[in-house]
Amino acid sequence: KDTVPPTLLSINRVSAHPPNRAPVAFTVTFSEPITGLTAAQFSTSGSTAPGVAILSLAGSGASYTVV
Repeated sequence: KDTVPPTLLSINRVSAHPPNRAPVAFTVTFSEPITGLTAAQFSTSGSTAPGVAILSLAGSGASYTVV
């Protein structure tokens, strides 16, 4: 049984310059496949976080797109 939890390897913005007020997508990559991951498990922080929400999560294995 795997007793080592996966680690976050990277978070990269998908579009370098999204249009004003458009949703921004990020690719999130983990060290190993994740199962049961949901958008509710993500949160935002920082000066731009007020009013920002996680809209969706898509992907499988070790790579996901968060919008």
